[in-house]
Amino acid sequence: MKIKWKLLCVMSVLGALIGPVQAEERSSAVMEGDEAVSSKATQGSGQDSLVDTLTSRLGVSDQQASGGAGALLALAQASLSGEEWGQLTSLIPQAGALAGKVDLSQFDGGTLGTLEDLLGDDKGPSMANVMGAFDNLGLDVTSISSFVPVILDYLQQQGGAELVDTLTQLWAPSV
Repeated sequence: MKIKWKLLCVMSVLGALIGPVQAEERSSAVMEGDEAVSSKATQGSGQDSLVDTLTSRLGVSDQQASGGAGALLALAQASLSGEEWGQLTSLIPQAGALAGKVDLSQFDGGTLGTLEDLLGDDKGPSMANVMGAFDNLGLDVTSISSFVPVILDYLQQQGGAELVDTLTQLWAPSV
């Protein structure tokens, strides 16, 4: 686990040095259907959706907010117990739709993913895959550390304090 954390730190520094790439130059693999997720998430509710919260607090596009949240939530869906995931989706109803729009297996995580393969740490999706998804969205990998606290704060405001610790551990290298 210490090796993963160190590798994620190195990747974050490299991402900061390289800088973000324009989203228009990237594949739209994570962006398909994001407008529908965003609009469905707010229908019938008097509160901002998670995507709206991310766009307003981070200044990212709807597609980046939806794709970034979807990548993190897809990792959560793959890692949480069924009961925990059910609790999360009851608190953030759009979580299932957001996670369903992202197939983390198509993102190799770059160098970190290769290192995980070499270390034999292939237990399904990981933060390396999330990093690959963020890169695909034209987001610097260090922006993951901006998304995580906003999502955790949003979850806390919805009454999910008990899930915050679990997700903080899951996304720990990014917090």
